[in-house]
Amino acid sequence: AVDIWVGDEAGNWDYCTTFIDVQDNMNSCPPGSIKNIIMAGKVKTESGKTVENVELSINTSAPKYATTDNNGEFLFPGLKGGNDYTISPTKDINPMNGISTIDLLTIQKHILGIEPLGSPYKMIAADIDKNNNVSTKDLLELRKLILQLIDKFPSNTSWRFLDGNYVFPDPSNPFKASFPEVLNYANVKNDMLDLKIVGIKVGDVDGTAKPHEATGGAEVRSDQPKLKLSIQDKKLVAGEVVEVPVYLNQTGLEALQFTLSINPEKLEYIDMRASDLTDWTEECVNAQYADKGHIAVAWASVQAFNRIETPIFTLRFRVKSDAILSQNLQITDKITDPLAYTIRKEVLRPGIIYEEANLAPTLVSYHNAPNPFRNSTNVYFYLSYNTDVLFKIYDINGKMLLQKRQDGVPGMNSILVDSAELPHSGLYIYEITTPVQRVTDKMILTE
Repeated sequence: AVDIWVGDEAGNWDYCTTFIDVQDNMNSCPPGSIKNIIMAGKVKTESGKTVENVELSINTSAPKYATTDNNGEFLFPGLKGGNDYTISPTKDINPMNGISTIDLLTIQKHILGIEPLGSPYKMIAADIDKNNNVSTKDLLELRKLILQLIDKFPSNTSWRFLDGNYVFPDPSNPFKASFPEVLNYANVKNDMLDLKIVGIKVGDVDGTAKPHEATGGAEVRSDQPKLKLSIQDKKLVAGEVVEVPVYLNQTGLEALQFTLSINPEKLEYIDMRASDLTDWTEECVNAQYADKGHIAVAWASVQAFNRIETPIFTLRFRVKSDAILSQNLQITDKITDPLAYTIRKEVLRPGIIYEEANLAPTLVSYHNAPNPFRNSTNVYFYLSYNTDVLFKIYDINGKMLLQKRQDGVPGMNSILVDSAELPHSGLYIYEITTPVQRVTDKMILTE
């Protein structure tokens, strides 16, 4: 190959790479001599996108190598004519290119016969474990990659390649016969300048891979419409275990992925429950980085989630120190990019919307039970914070008859009252007081 440079008077320069074909028009070469040949071609996807950075080797006495340029083109010059040649392409970088839970959903629909992939190349892409069969095992491997539990396919490469001239005997089942992943040519005497290779991005069955990019997963734009995950904001108190229900703002969700990022100095992740999500399992969550504040989620199901009145999932945390929830819990792309997909074929960007909450200290009376009572009764009350509690009982004339102190904790609290602590049967008024709040209620002691 040679580089031809061209410049102009303004000092601008550019070049192109080509080759020189020397022809023996004067018959100067001895009869029967073997000329050198060139083998060149292009690598494209099924949809016609050219594939860059494909490494190719060709078998010669001293092996030669080539790499496709940004047009997907490759060139092997100076090959000896009359030989047999095998060209072997490979590309095993960035397995996440083009991968998302949309691919999980699409492969699920194919396995269940709901919506076949419809292309032998897509079926090869869906064969994640490279065992010539598309099954739920492929879904498990693909989900692990999305959640970053693995950083490459254990039994496969990021890309596979086929001879572009190959015709599948049965396009509905490309695995029925072995297909050529190298290009074999026998007794090549003349130049071959239009070799065709088809590139298949493993795992990418919706065609979103970017063949020109060395990095990057499925495209998730910041200007995409949002899928709103609604959470009630609240004040968190050190020591308590909180449940955080998360609601959707729309129906028809088929796939969802994101990274949940928390402040690990304030919150300790316990678990994530989604009893109303079909196909939800513990394999949908990667919590191995929870101590660093990141939990990855990837879920897909052919049975869409259609409820807005019940939580799509509930988070549980242990609170390490007092905090406001909205300041310590967000959706990010630290591990898995945020993406959602609906039955309307909408690609959305999930994000948390916090509903305003009354963050002032809360003291609520839940009455006493039993009431009326004969032997004893429990007085129940709810607190949103740790505090000292003063409990008093008065008769109907306002005379204080009983006083108790107790350490109140966040959540439901109770105080036991025995009938022996009161002078007689009748109606009593009780009072629960903290340094900032006071509530009153009534109880009845019977004979």
